[in-house]
Amino acid sequence: MLLVLDPVPTLAQDLRALPAALAQPLFVEAVRALRGLTHTPEGAWEAYREGRCLPGEARTIEAALIERFAREPEYGRLASLGLAHTGRPGLSTLVLTAASADEEAGILEALWQVLARSQKPDLRLVTYGGARWGLPFLVRRSLLRGLAPSVPLPLGRPRLETHFDIDAVLANWDARRSRPLELAAWQYALPGPWAQADDPAGADTTAGIRDALDAGNRDAARAMAEARLRALIGLHERLAASYLGGAT
Repeated sequence: MLLVLDPVPTLAQDLRALPAALAQPLFVEAVRALRGLTHTPEGAWEAYREGRCLPGEARTIEAALIERFAREPEYGRLASLGLAHTGRPGLSTLVLTAASADEEAGILEALWQVLARSQKPDLRLVTYGGARWGLPFLVRRSLLRGLAPSVPLPLGRPRLETHFDIDAVLANWDARRSRPLELAAWQYALPGPWAQADDPAGADTTAGIRDALDAGNRDAARAMAEARLRALIGLHERLAASYLGGAT
């Protein structure tokens, strides 16, 4: 039985709410590589903290902060969680979305309920980046929200029979070679929004999901999350036979 888990994070911690001496090094780390800022990274922190950034510059900074910190559970939260399983005939999918931090706890509670019901000897988790960040993120976000995980998750480098991390497989277990899911799906000719070269949301569905939720469009967010789930199933089908032999 396959159980696909696809968390999409967003930034929860406003660095400006932290003590300045703690927040400034984090901010500088996130924006140091940006080009075209009006200020130095240190000066940009002061401008950002005091609300003096131009609107376009503020958006660029916020995108950099999301890119750097959203996957760290102490700074990020779930924006959506896609689940798909093959426990019934055909493929069943479920997408849970959280437009606010208050809604995240409900997603995490549902996750642990699903996992508790799914414990079977042949259960295999399928993720994209689950070993590197996804599964630890879910565990620690739960702990931070006061939820006790109902079952242990396979943290660390996975045994592919129990946790098939497609990102790790495609990168040959070298995190420096990690590539976006959208690129892998396009390279393996899997349908989805990434096939539309003129659609920025198709090239970065995680950003598309965040933007859709910010705009109150949960249907659009779910559609992109479901496309990601189908891509993960398709990639597993293409790769598992070669990496697992007959145990697919």
